[in-house]
Amino acid sequence: MADIAVCVTTHRCPDGLRRTLKALAELDTVHRITVIVGDTDQGQADSAGLAVCSSMARAGYRWPLFATPLAHRNAARVRNAMVAAALDCGAPVYIAFLNDRMAPALNWADRMVGKLRDFGADMVTCPVDMVCEAGAERPADAIRERIFPTPKDGNPAQLVSLDNTMARSSLFPLDRKPWLDPEATLLGLHDALFLTRRGREGVRLAVAERTSIVHLTDADKATPAHLRRRVRERARIAAATRQIMREMSGEAGVPFADIVRAARRIASGGLRFLGGVWRPGVRQAGTARIAVGVGMLDGLFSPRRRPERRRASRSAMPAGYTDNRI
Repeated sequence: MADIAVCVTTHRCPDGLRRTLKALAELDTVHRITVIVGDTDQGQADSAGLAVCSSMARAGYRWPLFATPLAHRNAARVRNAMVAAALDCGAPVYIAFLNDRMAPALNWADRMVGKLRDFGADMVTCPVDMVCEAGAERPADAIRERIFPTPKDGNPAQLVSLDNTMARSSLFPLDRKPWLDPEATLLGLHDALFLTRRGREGVRLAVAERTSIVHLTDADKATPAHLRRRVRERARIAAATRQIMREMSGEAGVPFADIVRAARRIASGGLRFLGGVWRPGVRQAGTARIAVGVGMLDGLFSPRRRPERRRASRSAMPAGYTDNRI
């Protein structure tokens, strides 16, 4: 029997949050669960998410239930705040992450803890079923496996999200705050960066082969065409993750903060950030001169069109960056 803190993030989705909390209350588990809900509705004390938590607590919710309003939506800051709240609520052995669109199966907690123990792992994840609201299961298994790929070599860096992940609380030592880098949210790689850093420290990742959780989505988002688009998007994010890993390996000697600053300059020059993937936007005067770091960020661009590479002025270079492009 172990203490598990389940962190659930929500944003203006009271029905989804109620469904997630109901699924957690119905868990068939021997473990002690504590549920922490983080409502990112700009810190509104009267938000719908907090109202759901209050009503379920008054009705005698099965587990200790804590809710906190968060005044920001930066994903890394939200995760950091949730972990801090989980540690403040006690001394959990494990910390798990869900969102308000996920409904765990009855054996979810026991299966996740079982995988951690069976493999002596520090972190465990499992595939997620995409299920439309009406309950019709889509897509086919083959497509689902492509959307939620199972790491073959146990490398945490192959994951791009901490959602539906359970980790030992020892991965979040109090003397290493912030655990997730808020600046990495700009690239949509805050989770992947955390996993990459922990992977370099010898963190072991286990994968539950069979699905034990579902992600409830709108019917129009459960179509094969939409899911194939997500496959392509995840592939681009994975490419970006590998690029960031290479830059962080010390071979190029470019600090990650400089990569983020370069990306911001690129964005201000006419590139738009869409759902974790950089794509060329409307070209503006001077774009080429401030497109610092294009060579480093190739993996973040759509392969169909890339901005013209021209040597940026030295004044536009971020501190510590060496211009070694041809």
